[in-house]
Parts: sequence; C-alpha cells; structure tokens
Amino acid sequence: MPLTDPKFHLTFPARRMALDGRDFPHWWVFARGRSLGYHKGLTVSSWFARIRLKVDRYWQTRLGEADDTFPADGLTVLSFDQARQKAEEWCDEHANEACPRYLDHENHPVYPDLPPSLPYTVAHAMVDYMKWYRENRSGFARIYYDTRAYVLPRFGHLPLEQLTTRMLREWIDELAETPAKVRVRQGEPTQYKVKKDDPEERRRRRNTVNRTLAIVKAAFNRAYEHGYVDSDLAWKRVKKFLRVEPKSPRYLEKDDCQKLIAACTSELRTLVVGALLSGCRVGELRSMRVGDYLPVVKRLLITNAKGGRVRHISLSDHGAYFFAALAKDRSANELMFMRANGGAWRPSSHHRPFHKATFKAGLPQTVAFHHLRHTYAAHAAMAGIPLQVIARQLGHADTRLVERLYAYVGSSYLDDVIRTKMPDLVTLDTI
Repeated sequence: MPLTDPKFHLTFPARRMALDGRDFPHWWVFARGRSLGYHKGLTVSSWFARIRLKVDRYWQTRLGEADDTFPADGLTVLSFDQARQKAEEWCDEHANEACPRYLDHENHPVYPDLPPSLPYTVAHAMVDYMKWYRENRSGFARIYYDTRAYVLPRFGHLPLEQLTTRMLREWIDELAETPAKVRVRQGEPTQYKVKKDDPEERRRRRNTVNRTLAIVKAAFNRAYEHGYVDSDLAWKRVKKFLRVEPKSPRYLEKDDCQKLIAACTSELRTLVVGALLSGCRVGELRSMRVGDYLPVVKRLLITNAKGGRVRHISLSDHGAYFFAALAKDRSANELMFMRANGGAWRPSSHHRPFHKATFKAGLPQTVAFHHLRHTYAAHAAMAGIPLQVIARQLGHADTRLVERLYAYVGSSYLDDVIRTKMPDLVTLDTI
C-alpha cells in the first residue's frame, strides 16, 4: 500500500497520531459514494461515515470514538476495522436514498433476465456478446450502454432469424437523423440536442452510428459462428456510412505540449507526460503496473489493450528515463500512475483537471486527452518513422488507420526523400 493512500494513515493509532488536526475529517473512499472519515479532535478523536445522495448532497454521521487512547470495545470505541464495518452497515441502511454503489456496467449481473428457451432473439445475441466482451476485451461500457439504449428497445424481442436487411437499414437511417442525446441526471427524461442543418454535425452523427452498427454486426456474427442462425446475409448486406471519418486528427505542436505540461497539476503532469512519451490510451496508463516497464530492453508491456492483444512499446531515451524514474524503488504490482492521495485514476477522473489545464495553457477547449495519442503518432510520422512502426507502437493490426490519419503529416519526409534520392532523368537543358 503506498504511503500516500488515506487508508494507510487511518489503519493504526500510531499513524493517525501523525495526522494534522483540522475542522473536517480525513476521508477514505472505500466504495463509490461511500467514505469512512477520521476527525482528530483536541481531546477525543472520532470515526465518521459519509454517503453521497442521488441529489448530489452528502449525509454523514458519527460512528464512535477512535481507539487512539483507549482500547476498542466495538461499541463506543472502535478500531479501524470495526469503524469500516459500521460504516458499511450504515451506508447499506441508506442505500435507497444514495447513489448506486456501482455503475450499471460495473454491476454483476448487468444483463436482462432472458428465457433460455428458443427462439434465439436479438437480445440473446447481444447479451452473449456482452458477456464475452466483458471477459476478453476492454471498453465494455460503450458496448453495454449502446446496446441498452439503441438495440434492445428496437429489436430485443425479435428472433434473430427474422431480422431483415431492410429493418437494419431503416434503423441506422433513423439513428443518423436523430440528434445526439444530452447528458441528464439519473432519473430525468431523455433530452436531445437541437437539430441543425450542419454538414459537420451530420458527419459526426453518422460516424457514431457506424460504431454502433459495428457492435451489432460483431454480436450477430458471433451468434452465426456459434450456429444460432443459419445465415448472416441480413446484416452482411448493410453497409456503413461512407466519408464520415474526420479529415485529420487534432495534434499539438511541441510548444503547445510544453505549455500544457506547465499548466498541469503535479499528478496530472505525470499522466500527460506518460501519454506523450508512449502514445498509450488513457485506459492503458490507468491500469499500467510498475512491473510493466522493462528496463533492460527499454520497453513498456501493454496487457490491457483495446483489442485484447498484448503489445510492446519501444521507448525513446527520454521515455526510458521518465519511466525508469517513475518506477524506481517501487513494487512491481503497484500502479504506475497514481493520484496525489495515493488512489488510482478512475475512468473519468482526469477529464476535469485536463480541461482546466488546457484552458490555463490557452489551448482550444476541444482538445481532449486522447489528442495526446494523436500528437505522439503525428510527430512520429513527421520525424520520418515508417508507418508500419507507428502502427505497431499504437497497437493497430495493420497500417490502414495510420495511413489514413497520419500519412499527410509525414509528407514532408517523403518530399525530402524524393528531392535527395530521386535521380535526374531529364537534364535542365532539355526542359
């Protein structure tokens, strides 16, 4: 356990004595929206429990006295473990008013109760695919929420063998014409953005529909391969929308990278530098362990890649120096990137501090953390690194995506090669 983890300082009385006295408790989050707190008073130290409500407010209660001076009795004087158990029980009593302990896609089971008997429906195919995807791939949340929002309400009851090409074509056309949803609080009715006659908005919407269609096709193909349906012609004939990919990904210039790094907090700076030096996705950085850095060969081992494939990332001298310093004197099983309080980076906990940093650095507010990956690839292409190498570094199966996104920024390297290597077939006198 890292020394900066709040749990480390609350576990034993000797460690709690070193904490500073303040007007509010030292909190340790033991579950989503649920915390155990310790308040160091002038004469008496106390344990507290806190729970987050659905209306974005908190309830808290005093559990009892801490065993700093007197031995724990389990009633009025509590040890850390006893306080943790009481906090769990108190939070369970108020679970109906509190925010869910788990997000929908984190809960188990998260799938609707389906009858195991025939016919084999679209819902059966999607649920089987989600179960497989959750165990073998990363990025399950997108699969789950898209299926629940767009697929099951429309086709969930329909036997898979009765699905037709026309049904799917009408469905994706309807999705493409429907404006994007607006994020609302839990329990509030669904809201949509105002529909605009904007080519860029239409392109982005069709691009999103293409991704949803890819999920559906993957689920149906799996059902076909397992023999639940005799033909895959119904969805095989449905083609995705063309010319909907962005023309070129946004990337940062070198000066912008330095401005961004200077504007970051200390915990975010480490994450940003790691992304710029490795080209990793933020999910790969969040789950990276210290032992995933291989100092002998100066590489990173990525075991939780998006496609489920294990890959090695070769590091530059700066990258090897950075990760060697970050991993120095740390346990191999410890997370490589941690927050200032010793906790792990959650899936969305970097969004707000990153946007604050981009605003402070004077960068466009459309810059997202994933653009650091584009920055790594774009500058690699401009440096003349072959696209095959860039594709391997990013974890792509082939060079098609890299050629489409980054070949244009490497054109200056191609120009230099042609001007210096191409022989003169025609003399200037004959021109």
